[in-house]
Amino acid sequence: MLQKEVALREILKCRLRLCEHSFSSIAAELKISTGAVSNCCSGVIKSKRIQAAIAAKLGEDPATIWPSRYADHADQSQHENQQKEVQNKVSGVP
Repeated sequence: MLQKEVALREILKCRLRLCEHSFSSIAAELKISTGAVSNCCSGVIKSKRIQAAIAAKLGEDPATIWPSRYADHADQSQHENQQKEVQNKVSGVP
């Protein structure tokens, strides 16, 4: 496990505690193990469901917390938006 991922896990644990949540409370809500939540935060596993739950508790978008995990999605969305703009220009739609 990389040092950066361990640091992110600890930061998330702290931020969740400040919001009166924890890995355990999220695990109970999702009916999964606390280890699964911890492993997701530290990059051992990837789970959009767990990431979404954590982000929701923190009031953030998962892509803000884990930008590298969502980079492909963001690139794809940007590409799709660019294609729509080109189509609109070609078809004369403002």
